[in-house]
Amino acid sequence: MSIAGDIINIANETRAWAEKYAECNGYSDDLALLCGVASGELHRRYKKALIRSTLAYNKQHCFVLVSHFVIDITATQFGHKEVQRLLGGRKVLIELYDTMVDACPQYYIYESKYNNAKDLLMKQKEGDWPPEQWVRVR
Repeated sequence: MSIAGDIINIANETRAWAEKYAECNGYSDDLALLCGVASGELHRRYKKALIRSTLAYNKQHCFVLVSHFVIDITATQFGHKEVQRLLGGRKVLIELYDTMVDACPQYYIYESKYNNAKDLLMKQKEGDWPPEQWVRVR
């Protein structure tokens, strides 16, 4: 399989994992409030597959970057018209970073990027994110 195929497959598998996590832990099926948890899991799985990714953070959202692409497995939580248009009925958003910044800057202009979940967790704690939304560190 190609690296692009691996990126897509891992994102879809992680989305399925996040949906089960949401169901078992009382979250909505659109994965609202799970961006930190889900992005951390996606980043961990990419790392295991030797796919270089980073965790992107702003005060409202976390997502994963692979090269110049946003990989967002929780974008379904947003009712924003442009995000929904770009999702096109899919559950996983894979789109150029610049496209996402133009479409929905409040969610996709990152304040900082991290190569590991531990550093993102520190930032979430500093930013007063609720503990149930923190990235999981293994």
